[in-house]
Amino acid sequence: MRLYHFDPAACADLAALPPVGIHAGMPFVLDDHGRPAGELNRWLRSLPTSGVPAPNSWNAYAADLLAWLRFLGQRRIGLIDDVVALRCAVAAYHADRRMGDLDRRLAPSSWNRAVAAIARFYDWAHAENLIDALPFDYRTYLVRTDGSPRVRRRNLAKERDGRPYATIRWLETDYLELFLSAGLGGRLPDGGADPAFRGREAARNAAVGRLAAGSGMRSQEFSHLLVWELPSPPLDGETGIVALPLPAAITKGTKARTTWVPTEALGGL
Repeated sequence: MRLYHFDPAACADLAALPPVGIHAGMPFVLDDHGRPAGELNRWLRSLPTSGVPAPNSWNAYAADLLAWLRFLGQRRIGLIDDVVALRCAVAAYHADRRMGDLDRRLAPSSWNRAVAAIARFYDWAHAENLIDALPFDYRTYLVRTDGSPRVRRRNLAKERDGRPYATIRWLETDYLELFLSAGLGGRLPDGGADPAFRGREAARNAAVGRLAAGSGMRSQEFSHLLVWELPSPPLDGETGIVALPLPAAITKGTKARTTWVPTEALGGL
């Protein structure tokens, strides 16, 4: 199996034929005898009208499906085959590309992209009545966007890859206090005023930083929190923690939640 790209300029005879409806640069696959891979090429042709308009995505999907097709060929399984056989092939493919030889292993993000391409192909094949069931398992869940619930599904063959914020590390207590007092509050490490500090509203910034650090609020939550939404600290000066309800409009996933605020942070604010 080999991957090619459609180039109308290289096909002089096409000028005398009716339009073929294939985009320039569209990838297609031929087997070792020069015959087109029928179902795979049909699916590739459908990508521009099924939510994949970018040529780079066509190429990535074609490469992922070609790798999958070669893997199936080694096991004498067809691209359109018995669903039980395809399910077993998916498990074997994961073992090979994620836990096999180091030179063949895929990073989690590359594996997830391959799964997305393969799953998209079999969604199309199922809609075309080429297969009776999907070779993947899914979990459905509800999300809220603009206040409206929507049902989404997650392919369980995908792996949870790291997010950019996963590299963030907690500051130790002494460094956190130094950051709040010196970095935000304009103080020297000994507590005196820093004459070289050029920030503005230092006391406010340090108080808000201490509130955020003590409560565990996300950045979008404490950035949009209104002053009258804060609870009052205890009148008797007792130290501890106070419940802080956060409205759905500022929370992640628009799900209202309650966090807890140290009374010292509330008093400072």
